[in-house]
Amino acid sequence: MSVLDRIAREYVDLVLTKHQYHDVWDVYWLADTIFWKREDMHVDRVNRHYPYKPAPAKSYMSLADIVYCGKLLLKEVEEQKKLLAGRELIRAVFLAEHLRSLIVKAKLLQGEKMPYDVFTAEMYALTAPPFSGSDLKKACEDLSAALPGTGSLSERIGAYKRELLIPCQKLPAVMDYAARFFHEMAVENMGIKNECMPRIRYWHYGNDIDFVTVLFGYDYDLISLEQNFNLDVPYYLDNIREVAGHELEPGHFTFMNLRTKGAIDYGYPELGLNLHAPSSAFIEAGARLTIELALDTPAKERVLDEKLFELAGTDKKYLESLPVYRSFTKQANLGKLEIERKLWDGEWTDVQAREFAAEYAIDYDDVLRFAKDAGHFTSHSYSTDVLRRYYDKYGRSTEEKWKIYTLLCQQPFSMKGIEDGSFDPFAFDARL
Repeated sequence: MSVLDRIAREYVDLVLTKHQYHDVWDVYWLADTIFWKREDMHVDRVNRHYPYKPAPAKSYMSLADIVYCGKLLLKEVEEQKKLLAGRELIRAVFLAEHLRSLIVKAKLLQGEKMPYDVFTAEMYALTAPPFSGSDLKKACEDLSAALPGTGSLSERIGAYKRELLIPCQKLPAVMDYAARFFHEMAVENMGIKNECMPRIRYWHYGNDIDFVTVLFGYDYDLISLEQNFNLDVPYYLDNIREVAGHELEPGHFTFMNLRTKGAIDYGYPELGLNLHAPSSAFIEAGARLTIELALDTPAKERVLDEKLFELAGTDKKYLESLPVYRSFTKQANLGKLEIERKLWDGEWTDVQAREFAAEYAIDYDDVLRFAKDAGHFTSHSYSTDVLRRYYDKYGRSTEEKWKIYTLLCQQPFSMKGIEDGSFDPFAFDARL
């Protein structure tokens, strides 16, 4: 066992120990064996369980001790980096970024205060630039011109969204079609096996949980997952493709599939562990961008939207405003990042944040919904802009961008290097 192998194992153990202090916003995927399958006949499809494969119980360790041990491992990794090259150096950089993430999250759980940008730099290896309202203001103006009706922009957005609401009885047909479409994108562009398509079920939960994921097992490049959707929460035609492509395939489910394969191929246990860290910032962005890769022309986007509108029984006249509305939501998410940062740093009161949200027709409830997920809009929205620029730098075609995404799903990388463009996505394969 190499020094990095030992450090990686100790990192995984520390993360699983820290996980015991968390609610669901921590470890969500664990593949710590070559294969695994569920054997209990009883399957809980009502409550969420993280990670999907039950984590082994760890002995108690204080948060202070977790920080201390994390710093020792980080110091070792930094010393090893001076001696390494090729794949091992890339792996060491990956471990260093993830150890910093572990340390800063443990500090946060201890109640330590720090600036928002300091936290996200350590937690996700990302620092969002200062906010500029010009793009969001332009997006508001464009949407105001595109949406029919009278009243404030927020009121007209509300009216438009009501028209895009998928009737409960139509959701299975819409979702099944979208899931099949994006599954085929994963098979065609990422080499995913057809048998990996998740089973989809629909239930009336009577609460606000949107879906419950159940893992039945994995075996190298085969994965058996089930997604249970709650028919009692609203789903909309503007982002149903996100729910299908982002949350299922070629997004999160495909990432977990390929991450497990990579852990086995390279013998890197850290790849079998996925949590809120630099790697999750990558997959949140990567999952969103699979939509853009699958629908890389306006014509392709239109064809899918028309079919989903047809299945939902929605008047296709509402398609005309959809591209403008989607552009607005991208900018609005960066506005939510500004709210998140200002509230975190104590620069705005809740009243000031609400006034900003109202000025730009931002859904403030969405900010509150992710309040427990520290740095959410940096790890989801800013990261998407970062990865889009990165794809454009290294991928000359949609095909090459699919290849980059597929490689990074299976290999260690530097999220900081993705942000500044210095990490070569083909370097790991080239440096044997």
